[in-house]
Amino acid sequence: MSVMSRSEGLPSEFYVITISKMLSSFAVNSFAVFYLWEIISHYHSVFLSGLIVTLYLLTELSLSLLVGHLIDRFNSTRLNLLGSFIMLVGLPPLISGVHLANIYVSTVILMSGATLKLDSYSAIIKKHLQEESYKRANTLNFVVNSISSIGSTAIGGAFIILAPHLFPAALLIMIAISLLTSIQLKEQASSNKDTFNSEFSRVLSFMKKISGLLIIALFINGLFISLETYSSGLFYLILKSSPFYYTLFAAAVPAGSVPGALLANRGAFRNDSPSIIASMVLSFSPIILLIALSPIAIADVIAAFVLGIVLPIINIPIITKMMKLVPAEIYGKAMASIRIFTAGSSPAMGAIFSTLALYFSIRAVLTSVGILVIPLALYSVRVLGNFFREV
Repeated sequence: MSVMSRSEGLPSEFYVITISKMLSSFAVNSFAVFYLWEIISHYHSVFLSGLIVTLYLLTELSLSLLVGHLIDRFNSTRLNLLGSFIMLVGLPPLISGVHLANIYVSTVILMSGATLKLDSYSAIIKKHLQEESYKRANTLNFVVNSISSIGSTAIGGAFIILAPHLFPAALLIMIAISLLTSIQLKEQASSNKDTFNSEFSRVLSFMKKISGLLIIALFINGLFISLETYSSGLFYLILKSSPFYYTLFAAAVPAGSVPGALLANRGAFRNDSPSIIASMVLSFSPIILLIALSPIAIADVIAAFVLGIVLPIINIPIITKMMKLVPAEIYGKAMASIRIFTAGSSPAMGAIFSTLALYFSIRAVLTSVGILVIPLALYSVRVLGNFFREV
């Protein structure tokens, strides 16, 4: 039993660990924003710039199961500390300037540390907090992720404009503070003697048990990938608006997620009713249809903001229930496998939506997505009901 689990609510140690995690998120996300621009401005190649995103995804997915196994075997707060240290090791290659090989090496090292850091944070919630604190902790995590998404874009953009030569130093400061705030706590050693193969068999059995929920997650993931794929074309080719509205649209979902996360613990949403969560899934339909059909750019921005509000109301209770349901001894591998399933589908879904754009208009595809949400919401009523009864 850990120090934090003896406190009510969210103890001070957890807030410090959350600050550490937030700084790591700021660092790795602002890194992407900054060097995507630096590479394209120096080498004039979308391909070379886009390799950063590819390396991000490949590194995260290739390490997920290994990190999950480490989480199941070792102290999660020490792994959290190690994640910050690995990120720090990734900084020296950046000192020499904008050189492709150095940037790519730093990308892999930084993302390796970030994967260990961010995944172990979820395990810290599972291992060190009481179950009644899970939802509050996941709400805080959702708010922090949204702030990191907006803030890291602002940080990366500010250094591009004002002081690009100082950006590696800014990364150093963020990651160093993240390392210093990585509190280590005592943790009961794992007594699990199962082999990796037997544990993974249990993971596959668990994923089969929640297969309906994974289908819903896959569809919602596809919904957001469709928006990411088509957003620039929607604003530039169809709405013929300025980049200002496109930028607002990109920031609107994480901005809406902040009040949405707070609402997830208020009023009717507090009880995590499956029918209410299913109705939130259904609300995606008119929101996506508005984005697809509206001729006014600011209306799409407002719709994206509302989408951001709805998203945590759906995600937070599901993540919280999942955290309670997954057996502690396979928690790391189970969550890694779920993430591989959802995140690994992203490139394939992006390719599907890009291909559809060759044969159909953007508005036609988004309208179809909005209509398909309706049977998904009806399906989710049964799936979520069964899932919540398991806890």
